[in-house]
Amino acid sequence: MSKLGSYLKKQRQKMGITHAKVAENVAISADTVAKHERGKRVPKLRALLSYSRFYHVSIYRLIDLEIEDIEGDEDE
Repeated sequence: MSKLGSYLKKQRQKMGITHAKVAENVAISADTVAKHERGKRVPKLRALLSYSRFYHVSIYRLIDLEIEDIEGDEDE
């Protein structure tokens, strides 16, 4: 699981909501939300902005988490 995915999952669980509820607010499918959380798909910028608004977190925080994932892949 990616750092970004782990963070998104943790935020959703803290709110006690489903993938479907996140998807409704972020304007993507519930399946895509699940893939973002598992690190199977990288969120596009529009989704990152929507996650940022929905979870009340800075877009810069989300981007930093994504960059950490990319940098981690280079070491492998």
